[in-house]
Amino acid sequence: MKKTGRWLCWLGILPLTVASLRADSNIQGTPVTAAPGKAAAGNHNALLNALVKKGVLTSEEARGIQDDLDQQAPAMPGGFLQLGSDADRGLRLYGDARLRYEHLRQQRGDGASQERERYRYRLRVGAEYKFTDNFSSGVRLRSGESRRTGNSDFGTGEQSYSSHDRLNVDLVYLSWDHAFGAEWLSLSAGRIVQPHHFNGYAWCSDLTVDGGVIKLGDWKISDDFTIGSAHGAYVWTDREDNSFDFDSQNDVFLFINQVNLGYRFNQDWRLRFSPGFVSSIGDAKYGTRGVTYLNDIAQLDILVLDAVLDTPFFIDGVKGKLFAEYGVNFSDRARARELQTKARGGQNQFLVAGYEVSKGKGKGAWSVELSYAYFAALSWSAQFVDTSFNGGFLNGHGPGLKLGYGLADNVNASVLYRKSWRIDSDLGGPPPAPFTVYGGDQNGTDVVQVDLTWKF
Repeated sequence: MKKTGRWLCWLGILPLTVASLRADSNIQGTPVTAAPGKAAAGNHNALLNALVKKGVLTSEEARGIQDDLDQQAPAMPGGFLQLGSDADRGLRLYGDARLRYEHLRQQRGDGASQERERYRYRLRVGAEYKFTDNFSSGVRLRSGESRRTGNSDFGTGEQSYSSHDRLNVDLVYLSWDHAFGAEWLSLSAGRIVQPHHFNGYAWCSDLTVDGGVIKLGDWKISDDFTIGSAHGAYVWTDREDNSFDFDSQNDVFLFINQVNLGYRFNQDWRLRFSPGFVSSIGDAKYGTRGVTYLNDIAQLDILVLDAVLDTPFFIDGVKGKLFAEYGVNFSDRARARELQTKARGGQNQFLVAGYEVSKGKGKGAWSVELSYAYFAALSWSAQFVDTSFNGGFLNGHGPGLKLGYGLADNVNASVLYRKSWRIDSDLGGPPPAPFTVYGGDQNGTDVVQVDLTWKF
């Protein structure tokens, strides 16, 4: 199955989503244009309201059109400065910043506990240049030392964290839309935004990937049904062997294929279903720190089923969204052997499910999300999991609650709480440190994050 998944990736039979890497084609070119996204949204709202008053559209039809426009908004943050002569050529500058208070508490099986508080920030600044209507290139810099979070710690006194204050290349890519003249084909290569559909628990939002992606589609089968697919081949770890010929047998490669199916039942009910397959090749032994560390990427052959269902809500103007993701790793036995342990039933599966209600965008918008996550020890890679869940480790399950509120059009505040308990009592974190905040012999983990985020 691993070989099959690898060849399907390289041949591009299954497709990929690279829409998050495209420049906003709706931005109208002027020498300097401020806040184009906000201006466009205001024009759309005014026009739709006028058509409803004239009786040309019903309220439900107008909401459906607005939903379509919202889904077409660019995924990259900011983008409020456009330099160039027209929409097909020019430079877009963007960025965002985040202040965070984080509290983490872990409890050991014998009842002892350890707590950690941190005051953190994340800064990202980027630029994207469109050479033509279908070629673009981008670069983004980000603070922090970790590829998974981008956070830097505050502290200017005796316990200084100034060594964390650095900028790293977070994105560097070239994108080709309508490649070879085909309207349905897009290609991108470099260090890119992860273009596949994964839940926020399963894939840390700050984690980018290095390699190439292909997008096929999306094709409109009917007015309500669309289909597309996505393919990615990534270099995860490039290790240089000590032998004379520099053998690359320890290199780790990641392949992700995903099909995206969309169906609109009516103006309120919409479904996006994305089955996919994640495969890796590489040396799982290399760098493994012990039987229970469970943090290597190697030995993954995972079927992933991801779905989002937009639903109505009983309060006028409030939207509902039901989301779920299930994964099963068919290489759990091989992964267990590399970790010098034995695979047991159920250790190869993960599940994420939840429901979100939200109202509006920009100033005054709010959202509430309730969720539950279950990641067994051999189900996934801890290098992907969001660090706010279970301290960033596998072998945990528990609920989550997130509240968000828009203080201004580009300023948002949120509070996140996630609780997790250990699934298998004999598996924890690295044996050399059986009780640390980095995933030791914990029995339960509590994470609280308070964020203030703004875009520019």
